[in-house]
Amino acid sequence: MFKKINLNSYKIEMKKILFKIFSETLFYGNILLHPLFLPLYLMIWYMYLPSHTGFVYLELVPNELKIKWIILYGLLVVIIPILMLFFARIFRVVRTLFLDTIRDRRYFFLLLAVYNFSLFYMFRGMYWHPFFKPSIVLVGVMSALLFAIILFTNNDFKISLHAAGMGAMTGFFMMLSMLYKVDLMTEVEFSILLSGFVMLGRMLIKAHAFEELLSGWALGLFVCVVIFATSYQNIDWLNF
Repeated sequence: MFKKINLNSYKIEMKKILFKIFSETLFYGNILLHPLFLPLYLMIWYMYLPSHTGFVYLELVPNELKIKWIILYGLLVVIIPILMLFFARIFRVVRTLFLDTIRDRRYFFLLLAVYNFSLFYMFRGMYWHPFFKPSIVLVGVMSALLFAIILFTNNDFKISLHAAGMGAMTGFFMMLSMLYKVDLMTEVEFSILLSGFVMLGRMLIKAHAFEELLSGWALGLFVCVVIFATSYQNIDWLNF
């Protein structure tokens, strides 16, 4: 009897430990896979895996140039938006850093969408260089996606930005595979698995309902596919 009690206690304790590890993995995974970081991750992948992806010409690009572009890109698409959020909180544009309310999300997403579009327009002169093109299009995707989320979000329905970012990442791999005729099926499958991981985390912390997560993922995929498809065919409108 004594052994049974100890064995049961051990099982219960192990379940608690495993659940804690699982919960913490989901929590920190959601932080690391925040939509702000995704364009930077994708650019690092794009620049340093040319032999696998078929973008062999990237091997000719000096490593020093790659590092400089990654640092600049990280500053523009990650660091500055984070600083914008802190300043928005300081000047009471938003009430919390977590953007819990519809009002906060609309105001900050609009600010961030305009900022991303400004970057997209500013770098239009570098657009035709294959080294820079995907990263510039991704900025356009982020801008369009934020505008779309603002458009479809209301007081009763809060589209998940995390899920939208993961959908956009899946769309990024799909479109590069189609446009450059390279096999990126592994990356597509991996991004879908990551999407499930992120959305599960958002559900467990009760940040979003399932419909908000699914619609966010679908919206991110759709926006990314449309922006890449149109950008790679015609960008004359950028010269307005």
